Amino acid sequence: MNENLKALLIHQYKMLDELLSNANKNIVVIKPDNGKWSVFENIAHLGRYNEIFLGRMEGIQHKNNPAFESYVADNEEGFIEWSGKSFELALADFYSSRETIIKFFESLSDEQLERVGTHAKFGELTTNEWLHFFLLHEAHHLFTIFKLIHQK
Repeated sequence: MNENLKALLIHQYKMLDELLSNANKNIVVIKPDNGKWSVFENIAHLGRYNEIFLGRMEGIQHKNNPAFESYVADNEEGFIEWSGKSFELALADFYSSRETIIKFFESLSDEQLERVGTHAKFGELTTNEWLHFFLLHEAHHLFTIFKLIHQK
């Protein structure tokens, strides 16, 4: 794995601490006027997606080119479960699940990073490309959290 990708994997998610450090604690559960997710729901989604993503990556390592549908969280049982956690527990579980993903990727060989799984929308992706997708998806939600915390 290239060093830039590895650095993002190891450090990007920690931005959440910085985003939340100056946030009014009441803001995390307030849904925006547009009906989209609150800060908390974005964190619950990221935590649940960590589980989904790790399962998919393990599947790619054990099966030849498995196919995966696009993940839709809103009514998915796991997301609903994550949304029912306390904010503190969801945050702790998010961090813990990310540490598991980091360890998983650190254990992969260059050959394993080239194994392929097919995404319903994006087609065949190597494990390395799946990691790009994962990190960009996470960055999108971190930006969303930033906007929610700083909305006027």
